[in-house]
Formats: sequence, structure tokens, C-alpha cells
Amino acid sequence: MPRDAVTPAPTSPASALSYRADLDGVRAVAVLLVLFYHVRFAWCTGGYVGVDVFFVLTGFLITSLLMAALGRGQLGFTEFYLRRIRRILPALVTVLTASWIAGFVLLMPRDLLTFLDSARYALLSAGNFYFWSETGGYFSSDIHDMPLLHTWSLGVEEQFYLVWPALLWLAWRALSQRGLVYMLALLTVGSLGLSQWLTTHHSQAAYFLLPGRAFEILLGALVAFIYPQVAIQNRVLRSALSLLGLLLIVASSLLLNEDSPFPGVLAAVPCLGAAAVILSGRSGDRLGVVDRMLATPPMVFIGRISYSVYLWHWPIIAFLSYRGVALGGPLAWSVVAGSLVLGWMSFKWVEQPLRHRYTFGFGVTALSFAVAPAVFGLLLYSVTLQNGGFPQRFARRLLQDDDPTQATAECPYNINLGKMPKCYVGEHRAQIDGLLVGDSYAGMYVGFMDVLAKDAGLSMRHLWYGLAPPIPGTSVGPKPGPYGVKYADLREALLEKYKIATVISAWGNYNYQPTSKTRLWDSAGHDVSAQADDRMFAVIRKLYEQHKIVILVDRPRAPPGQVLMKAIRAAYAAKKPLDGFRVPITARGPGYILDRVAKQLPNVLIIRPWEAICDASSCAVDVDGMLIYQPDGSHLTSSGSRALGKKYLTMRRNPLRGMTH
Repeated sequence: MPRDAVTPAPTSPASALSYRADLDGVRAVAVLLVLFYHVRFAWCTGGYVGVDVFFVLTGFLITSLLMAALGRGQLGFTEFYLRRIRRILPALVTVLTASWIAGFVLLMPRDLLTFLDSARYALLSAGNFYFWSETGGYFSSDIHDMPLLHTWSLGVEEQFYLVWPALLWLAWRALSQRGLVYMLALLTVGSLGLSQWLTTHHSQAAYFLLPGRAFEILLGALVAFIYPQVAIQNRVLRSALSLLGLLLIVASSLLLNEDSPFPGVLAAVPCLGAAAVILSGRSGDRLGVVDRMLATPPMVFIGRISYSVYLWHWPIIAFLSYRGVALGGPLAWSVVAGSLVLGWMSFKWVEQPLRHRYTFGFGVTALSFAVAPAVFGLLLYSVTLQNGGFPQRFARRLLQDDDPTQATAECPYNINLGKMPKCYVGEHRAQIDGLLVGDSYAGMYVGFMDVLAKDAGLSMRHLWYGLAPPIPGTSVGPKPGPYGVKYADLREALLEKYKIATVISAWGNYNYQPTSKTRLWDSAGHDVSAQADDRMFAVIRKLYEQHKIVILVDRPRAPPGQVLMKAIRAAYAAKKPLDGFRVPITARGPGYILDRVAKQLPNVLIIRPWEAICDASSCAVDVDGMLIYQPDGSHLTSSGSRALGKKYLTMRRNPLRGMTH
């Protein structure tokens, strides 16, 4: 959440604007909407628009201050950035320090490294770039445990600060006041169009990066130019405009949701609402119901501390989520209250003293709150990386952090199969008996299949890639991808060279529903998600008709899932037994593809690894006390996969034996 959408305090002598308590009230509305959304109140499905409101307020205030300085001929870039550092970094460094301590206590080794990596970016004003490149998007399921996710908005604002003063200074010298208004209007409309295009074609970039958000800040800047010239005298009209603005903000928070294409034109609605509230009021005017409500002492108080509240609230939620604590009811309200208390403490004992009482020059301030924390963050990440995330912090090494995709990362891309030792499954020898292909489920079963293949005296290679089902001529993603099609075709050609064809996939998971943003595409760019199982069955039948030895490996029967895994990981770290975490088996339905194969292609070998850890009603999450799942609760770790293979051989005859004779 941008924090510098701040109406100047009544006592601020340098202020270019007269203080307006109602705008502090707007800040309170914005931060509360974000809080309510993040604690998952069902009625506030679009509360994330609070950040957009803050972007508008930021553009308005900063541009107003710059205009005042330019009008006096006293714009000092050093002074501008000194004030920004004092305003932003002390509270941010305080929250990062507290999060570092909590992370060292709570986070598993790999998760600690991810956290420290994101902290590096946050300290370099580039948090938005990190979350754009390293996550599946703001609304994806992989972000709820990331304590610094909210710093993406700080990155957007800080990047705005880097370019806007110089651009405005140049435009001020080159254009008239009217020309500046026209320029800003064109930039605002043009950047809105860019945001809509990015939202349609590159949704993550639109959400996290400055180009997708620029129109929101520019709208605030445009209002800053218009505001001194527009004085609405009619009391009813002003009250109606402020009421309309507030309704646009609140309605957006109630009607939008995680499936809404955002930002783009939908983000313009709450932004226009914020602009309307700004334009409708004047200092000292309390003419309307909305003005009076926004200017009440509780709203002003929350607005004044909103930056610190925003900084504190998400780490609290993320760490609770990481420990498997589900928010709801009294706990959700406790998080809201706790965020307000910590925000007030941070405002009172960090923000205010370091802005007004303990002030230093630019060099000392930048060194203390920008350079030193950034260097410390880089060193802390490097040391933690070298020590593997300090696994000795816990009662035992957490094997779910042992990700099979790391151990065999080069294999998905390798087509020279005979020269990559890590790509072996089974015995290491020149003569290859077969090939293992598939998606990430194939990758996670490499350890399992290696145990069985070695026991059977087989030598195979594996060639797999995440979200790449073994269906030739197709790719998976939000849009068609030529690389995925080429890769799928390559694997099909390679399968025909070997006697044994092992195919592993997230069976049944590629028949995406129409509401899913991920689709299965053919080479012509047609959505063939509904045909996924039929096309996969055709691949298996073709191999079967070529007289190959076809082996299919079933996906886990009852995986715990990401939410339950949080509680499981916490118990495992504390060396508690996992017997109480057995997962009930649910029916797969009559159309499950492997059941269809078993009926129509009876000589295809189907291996079900889950038989080693399941009974008739439920499945374990461990093998002899060792946790076998990754944090996503769907994939096995490489160590867990291997342990499952060994367990399987103690309970079943090895189905791979005798295949080459």
C-alpha cells in the first residue's frame, strides 16, 4: 500500500496544502478495506482496491507538494528524497527486522531463504519485481505464506518517486499550466489503456509493475493540477460528489473479487471515487454527511497511522497462515485490532520521532536507513544460503524442503539422454531400456521409480517438465505456448525409440473448467481442455498398439493439500507423531482415466504407489515417521519418493522385474 498518500498534519509548516481531515478519513477507509480483505471477510471480496485509492492519494499529495516548490522556484531534489526516506524507511526497516526474527524462529529452511530473498528486493525498492517474477500472481495460492508480499506496492510507489520529480520539473519548464493539464490528461488516459492491455495479455505484470498502475498515480497528479482551479460552491453538489466517490470505492470492494480482471478499467472505478472525494472538499469545510463522517476522530486516527498498520498487518497474517492457523470469527477481528495497535506503536515511537525529532542530513539518513539495511539484508541472505537455511534450528531435518525439481533441474530440458548422469532411473549403463516422461508428478516419482528400477536391473532415463502433460501437440498455460508444443512432440518421438515407456502425469487434472485461467491448448491455439483425458488416452493406446511395455504410475490417492500441510509441518518440526494426520480417501468418479485404461487396455501396467501408505479409508502423510510431502501438500519430496519406493517393495512384488527378458 503506498504510504505517502498523506494529508499534511495541521502543524506542518512546510505543507503546500491546508490540512484536510477528510482525506485522512479516506486513508482509513482504504487501509481498513485492505485489512478486511486480507483477513478473508466474505463480504469484502474486493478490498484490495484500498491500495488503488492510496495510489491516487499519493499522486495528489506528492504532485501538490512539488507544484508548490516549483512555483516558489525552490524544488530541491535532495530535500525531496530526504523527506521520502524519513517517511518510508524507518518503519519499513522496523517491520522487516521483526519479520526477520519471526522468520528465523518459524520458517523452514527453504521458506526462510525465500523470505530473505524477498526482503533483499524490498530493501532495494524492487519488491514488486520479485513477486511478479517469483509467484503465480497476487491471487494465486502460493503467496499466502509470504510475509513481505505487501511490499510490492511500496516498490511501485518508490519507483514513481525516482522518476516523477525530474519529469515534472522538465514539464514545468517547457509547458504552460494548461499544457501541463492536457499532458497529464493524455498520460492518464494512455496509461489506463496500457494497463487494460497488460491486464488482458500480461496480467501479473499489470498487477505488480508500475506501467500497469501508473494511471492511478497520474490521476492523482491530474487532480492536483485541477484542484486549485475547481471550487464547487453548491453544497448539495459537493455532498453528492463526495458521496458518489465513497460509494464507488466501497462498491468496488464489495463487487470485485479475485477472478476480476484487474487492474485495467475496473481499477479506474475506485480511483475515480478517490478523485471525486478529493475534488469535493476544501480545508475547514464540513458541509456534507460524508465529510463529517470521514473527519471524525477515529477515522482521522486510523488514517494517520495507516502506513504502519499496512506494514504490520500482512506479516501477522502470513505467519499465522504458515503455522496452519485459519483466520475467522474472533481471530480475524483480533488480527485487525492487533494490526491497529502495532501500527499505532510504530507511528508513535518510530515514524514520528525519526521524522520530526531525531533528524539528520541526507548522507547520514540514507546510510542509516537505506544503504546499511540493504547491505545487511544481502549479507544475511548469503550467509543463510551458504548454510542451507540453518536446518539445525529444528528438532530434525525437514525433508519436505528437499525438492525433487532441484536435484534434477537440468533433466527436463535435456535431450541428449545418454550423457546426463543425474537423469538416470535405475542402473547407470549405456544401454537404455526405457524412458520416463511426464509433468511435475513424473519428476516427483523419479526417486520411487529409481528404487524399483534398480531392484529390477533396469536402466531408464527421465524427461519431464512441470505443467507439461504427455500429450503431443499441446501446451498448458494462460495462452498457447509454442515451446510446450515442441517439447511435447519431442517426448513422443523419443518414447518410440525404447522398449519400455513409462508415463506419469497429474491424471485427470488437465480437464480445466471454463473458469480456470490455465488452459490446455493445441498447436493451432484452440482450447482443448475438455479433450485432455481423451487425448492422453490416445497417447497411451498408441504406445500399447506399438507393442511397448507401457507403465503408468498413479498420482497420490489422498494428498493432504497445502492448508493441512501447514499444521503437519509444524508438528513435524516439533518432532510430534504424524499418526493423527491421516487423510480420508474420496471417490475419484467413474471417468477417471486410469480406471478407463485398466478396462480397455488390460496389459498396460498401472503402479499405484499409494497402496503402501493407504488402507481402505485413509492415507498416511509419512513413511515410518518421515514426512514425504512437499509444502504444497500435493507433490512428494525426492527423499519421500525414495522412501515410498522402499516401503512399496516391502509390501508388493516389484512389477518391473523380468521386463527385459
